[in-house]
Amino acid sequence: MSDTLESVPWINISLPWINDDIQGIEEDIQGRAAFIQGAEEGIQGKRAFIQAAAHESHFRNYLQKEGRPPDPK
Repeated sequence: MSDTLESVPWINISLPWINDDIQGIEEDIQGRAAFIQGAEEGIQGKRAFIQAAAHESHFRNYLQKEGRPPDPK
């Protein structure tokens, strides 16, 4: 008996299963990458919000030092 694929019949049965596993792992990685990207975008949005709040606070402090009332909201 030679060492060919025909001499090992279980290889033909297990290859589709391995391919399905690999595809499932790739999809899992893509899903996790999408989750991480969404989290990064959320963090960027929070940073922008914090920066805007800091600028507003700085501007209100400046107006107060100048003796001018801040704009009403």
